[in-house]
Amino acid sequence: MAEIKSTLDLIMEKTAGLVMSEADKKKAAAEEREKRAGGVALRLLEGTLRLKDLEAEIAKAAGEDREMFARLVGARLIEEADLGREAGAGPSLEEALPALFPEQAQRLRALLAETRQRYLRQAAELEETERQRVLDELKNRGIYGSAIRPVVQAVPDQAPFKEELMGLLGG
Repeated sequence: MAEIKSTLDLIMEKTAGLVMSEADKKKAAAEEREKRAGGVALRLLEGTLRLKDLEAEIAKAAGEDREMFARLVGARLIEEADLGREAGAGPSLEEALPALFPEQAQRLRALLAETRQRYLRQAAELEETERQRVLDELKNRGIYGSAIRPVVQAVPDQAPFKEELMGLLGG
């Protein structure tokens, strides 16, 4: 009688001679690094990873891998950041990015502060424009006076500001 083989046995027979190419190994390593960096960034944002523990996480990445890992974590932090609000449970960008790139700490702090100020200025300008538009619309309907103070919230697109910050990490 014939032997019945399990699915695993069949797969092992079919793939016995297969090995990963060098390009596949590099691609798999890059994907693993990105996943690990995303996890570290998420833990930072949630407040479950402290800044002093971040150094240990980065130290796990060896050599040139360390710099790439720090860039990936920084990029993920920037992606998730809300430039219009202060930090949530975890550290702020102003705390985290200099911890990731200690040799550029002062420069990063200054550029982050300047970028956030430009974003907040643009938000204030958009809100004032929107407030004036609402007032004009109300006035056209016959509703006007000094007691009318519309509350509007305008949120400018953060993408250009985040792209600029991402550029800082690239070089």
